[in-house]
Amino acid sequence: MAARQVHFTQNGFKFPGFKSPIMCNATIHNNTVYMAGNIGMNPRNMKLADGNIGDRLKQAIDNMRVVLEEVGSGLEHILMMKIFITSMDDYDIMNEAYMNVMPEPRPPRTCVAVKEIPFGTDIEIECIAALGDARRSKL
Repeated sequence: MAARQVHFTQNGFKFPGFKSPIMCNATIHNNTVYMAGNIGMNPRNMKLADGNIGDRLKQAIDNMRVVLEEVGSGLEHILMMKIFITSMDDYDIMNEAYMNVMPEPRPPRTCVAVKEIPFGTDIEIECIAALGDARRSKL
């Protein structure tokens, strides 16, 4: 059985009061990247993106892009996405932003409404991706 590798981004969130990260950003196993959920928070200032759910989706996907590229993958290698939103009233705005930011061909996707998301945000995204061009992990 292949060993799993964990990745902690150096460009990620720093939570006050925690000496070490709460979780890793991604786990790699058998050339597949399993990413933790990402929210539309800017890791430089620890603030949610201003604007609407579409703006926070763009920030969340940019956060994902950074981690994917660090491990040798990218948005174009995403195999599956799961999007959690707090209101289906925001679905059309979220979907429009998604169509503008995700490269084609877009991966299969699930979108579900949930009661709450941490930090009071309205969107969280997780994904599974392949390592790019059958490369081995950069870790």
